[in-house]
Amino acid sequence: MCIVNLSILIFLFWIQISSACQEGKFGDDCMYTCHCHGDTRCDITSGACLLGCALDWSGPSCQRENVAFGRPTRQKEGQSEASLAVDGDPGTCSSTREDVPGWWSVTLDSAVNVSRVAIVTERTGSILDWKVYVGPEGSILSMSLCATAHVHTSGATLPCDVPTRGNHVMVVNRAGPVVICDIKIIHCSPSWYGEDCSHTCNCKDLTEVCDTVTGACASGCSPGWLGDDCKKACKNGTYGAGCSYQCGKCKDDTPCDHVTGTCLNGCERGWTGIFCREQCSKDTFGEDCVTSCGRCYGVGACDIITGNCMHGCETGFTGPKCLLECPSGTFGRGCSGTCGQCAGGEPCDVTIGICVQGCDPGWTGAFCNQMCPRGQFGPRCSRECHQCKEGRCNGTSGRCLLGCAYGFRGVDCAETCPLTTYGVNCSSQCGNCHQDGKRQCDVTSGICPHGCQPGYKGDWCTEACEPGFYGDGCNQCGMCDGAVCDAISGECPSGCVPFSDEDGPQLKVFLGIMLTLVGSIMALVTFCLVLIWRREHLPDMPSSCDVSQHNDEEDRIHPKMNGCVPVDIEETTELI
Repeated sequence: MCIVNLSILIFLFWIQISSACQEGKFGDDCMYTCHCHGDTRCDITSGACLLGCALDWSGPSCQRENVAFGRPTRQKEGQSEASLAVDGDPGTCSSTREDVPGWWSVTLDSAVNVSRVAIVTERTGSILDWKVYVGPEGSILSMSLCATAHVHTSGATLPCDVPTRGNHVMVVNRAGPVVICDIKIIHCSPSWYGEDCSHTCNCKDLTEVCDTVTGACASGCSPGWLGDDCKKACKNGTYGAGCSYQCGKCKDDTPCDHVTGTCLNGCERGWTGIFCREQCSKDTFGEDCVTSCGRCYGVGACDIITGNCMHGCETGFTGPKCLLECPSGTFGRGCSGTCGQCAGGEPCDVTIGICVQGCDPGWTGAFCNQMCPRGQFGPRCSRECHQCKEGRCNGTSGRCLLGCAYGFRGVDCAETCPLTTYGVNCSSQCGNCHQDGKRQCDVTSGICPHGCQPGYKGDWCTEACEPGFYGDGCNQCGMCDGAVCDAISGECPSGCVPFSDEDGPQLKVFLGIMLTLVGSIMALVTFCLVLIWRREHLPDMPSSCDVSQHNDEEDRIHPKMNGCVPVDIEETTELI
């Protein structure tokens, strides 16, 4: 296949360079000869002559030759010259005698295949039953009948029943004279054939002249043609030698040139090259592959026909062909990402989503999609929220979302509760706290840190002392007469309880108890003092005093202790 394609390219190149034909030649391979009037140059492509064809030539490419023009002629008993029939002027006529059957003949330069003869007689005349003979010699006996006129007109082209070869042509009228104003024996120029010489030969051997009637080639057909006469062009999308090659991707499914294989109307979208066999290269699509793909993801990832990206877009682009940048506020592949809260409403980077100018107040992070941490607000979350409940404030303004923390109030919760108040929005009143020169209670809990005022108790100092108690810490009242004491000062409003004889035994009992208690305390103190004196003033006794060894009476009366100091009992008693 590569060798075939190379040969076709060489052939096309040869055709191209051959377009500059030498003077007097035309055609793709300059194999045709011009036949213009005055030997002027013809069109190198079509062979058409600007000033018309030479007198003995006709046709759009001057490819038809009248081989009878100006050739030697003769006739039977002529009344006018026989040569007037071949002078190219229909106004001059040759003529035989009127009263006898006549004949007229012409001798050609060489033998040709005569397939038709055009005859014109006088306007008032008729060529009905005229006969045309062709042969190698001038005698009618050696000639063959080629055609008979079956029309009652003054002129017609008579086709031969069978094309006949010869160089002598005779016209016979057995019913009267032969009057010919013009006669043409058409012969095709070399490499042309057909009834009107409208076809060119399609021989494999470019130098071969095909049969001028049938177009048959002894060397076989040239590329792109089939049949015995090489007149059938390749069909069904085939071309080349033997029509053995398939056309490429031609536009609109039109067939390629049956000879060269080139697509005459161009290639389908997505294909390129002389034969439209090459798909668009990476990153191109459409007609002739001249349009670049959009920002598709991957290499060669767009459809060669539509240009749509098959695997999506590169980051930052969107649309079927990925030609559109991401709309404001989006980024990433397919613009599927949403920008964060970029400063001033500026769009983020369409590729990776970073806010180039930073974040709006209240937001943080590289993508500005994270709210300020609890307790922070403002640009870059650099400011601390005021005393907000649960530490939650608006990230932009710093306004407390859930209100103020216990002990604070105000729009921004920056104001501490006034004296005597505490709690939510300072709505609670402190208890009866001991002021001590400071605020009364804790602004958060309401607890009195310095205790209560006299007459109150509890953490919040909201509980009054119970009856019978008073002052700091609610101490027990004294012996008030009739009523409890004052809860603050402890004073008895009605005085103390009086003591008199009228009290009877109660006073005596009370005094007895008090005297007994005082006497017991004094006895105990005296005993303790004696023990202390003895320890400090008496000498130490020996470690052992054995009195069991003295059994006599005297010793019992006046004991003598070995190493012991006798104690004077009477002296000791006096001390006591």
